[in-house]
Amino acid sequence: MFLFTLTQDFVRQGTATESHAITLLRRAVRRGYDVEAATDGSVAVNWTYRRFHPHDEPRSLTLTPQILIRGLTETTRQDLELIQAAGDRARFETQSGRQVVTLGFHRIPPAASVRLNERGFITDDHGRARLTLPALIAMHAQDHRTHTTAPRVGYAPARQDTQAPA
Repeated sequence: MFLFTLTQDFVRQGTATESHAITLLRRAVRRGYDVEAATDGSVAVNWTYRRFHPHDEPRSLTLTPQILIRGLTETTRQDLELIQAAGDRARFETQSGRQVVTLGFHRIPPAASVRLNERGFITDDHGRARLTLPALIAMHAQDHRTHTTAPRVGYAPARQDTQAPA
């Protein structure tokens, strides 16, 4: 489930299912609106509503998942990519009294399986394990990061000439 906020002349809030959010995002992309994904699984859509009079109205739609995506580490991401690649073979099964995600001959460890499910990365779709829309959005945002606060490797400031002119 998502909380959506539509901002125009007024602000309207409500809830949207995952399928409704996918429909809204497809429509926004098809119409060429600005779509910004965030690493917490939320999405902002911005566009300008053009009227027949000279005042254009900026509008925005924000979709925020009920469970924000936190802790998308490299290991978590590898597990999610395995589940995504497995497709229909990714299943929830009970082994030794614990629920695990199996991927054909491979399996995600029980603690990691529970953590992925509780943090909203995956969901149980009638026994099938699949990635949630917020997880897919967070992975997409992580792939297309436009800035970072990490220092540049190999960067050194330009040297100033310390000798006085003759």
